[in-house]
Amino acid sequence: MRYQNKLFIIIIIITGLFSIGIMKIIDNLQKKAISNYQTKRIMEYDISYNLPLLHNPKIYPKIYVNNGWFIKKYIWRGIGVFRLSFAKGNNPDFKKLSVKYFRLGEFPESGRKYYFPKKNMFFKVIPIFDNGAYVIKKSGKRVVYTYFFTIRNRLYWFDFSTRNSLDNYKKLFDKILISIKSIDKNIKKKLTISRFSKELAASCSQSFYLLCQPIKIIIFFPLFIMIIIFLITSKLMSLGGKLPDDTYFSEGFPVFKEEKIDYQLKFQFNNRISTGAFAITDKNIYLFSFKKPVLIFPRNANDYTVTTGKSFLGGEYIQIKFSNTEYIKRGKVFKNIYKPSDYKLRIFSREINTLKNYFTIKANENE
Repeated sequence: MRYQNKLFIIIIIITGLFSIGIMKIIDNLQKKAISNYQTKRIMEYDISYNLPLLHNPKIYPKIYVNNGWFIKKYIWRGIGVFRLSFAKGNNPDFKKLSVKYFRLGEFPESGRKYYFPKKNMFFKVIPIFDNGAYVIKKSGKRVVYTYFFTIRNRLYWFDFSTRNSLDNYKKLFDKILISIKSIDKNIKKKLTISRFSKELAASCSQSFYLLCQPIKIIIFFPLFIMIIIFLITSKLMSLGGKLPDDTYFSEGFPVFKEEKIDYQLKFQFNNRISTGAFAITDKNIYLFSFKKPVLIFPRNANDYTVTTGKSFLGGEYIQIKFSNTEYIKRGKVFKNIYKPSDYKLRIFSREINTLKNYFTIKANENE
């Protein structure tokens, strides 16, 4: 396996372990905040539901009226705000009201739609009695979960606003919705509890995890980004490891050449690891990147030394140590920034023994 691939894999493993640690810390904090709580059965006209007390058995609502809606507002400190609203309608048209309240433009006949980026909102039809719509919306730094439904001539609106987009908080709201029952036993639910639960749970994935996320995404998202970076970098490095046409070598055809070769260039506090191409002619030693020369050494010069060594990740390498900055053909800006120092070029060749022969290096000359 190539040097850079090994290095990326180690970075991905470290990122994964770090993410797991962060996930467990956050998960423990979440569980302490919204688990092991008592509930109180609340009755409101046609329905009843379980209200989470969240470690505060004396929680009281703020009650007020707004635009014909009777509203009860519960503040769960450090967690969010839950509201129950209900109003009397006259043969309410669920579709028209949904378009009006959520500013849909038109009702999505497919049953669900993601409005992005203007509204940052996901709308999904999930009927519980007559009709119902589950909506997730971003409002500033908050995520607002809303369930709007009708039962006979009464409108109900449940919403939960929180600063936390992890689905542990969403599940808290979903449990309230799952607990809703009609006081009139003649009114039946359109969906079973199991089906209703699955429809609610699927909304995060159906909205592409842009509005709410499972806690495991803390692991998968950074790893996904790292893998994408790895693939893009590998592709770029692969392109950078090409040799120019043989016509470039005016002094003669190369006696040794290798493409997609890993190299490491070290000087002072800099340590550049990349992929290039390497060639040796009768007169010069070349290192290329994207078919352009990075370094050119006169083969018979006596101001550089060639040795071998072994790296933990890259295996055995050829090292060229030099101080003459005239050999640097790309990145000459560094010559004006840094004082003259020893540069070390390490070549990790797949044909290391053949390369040794061209430099007539003995196996015991290690640095």
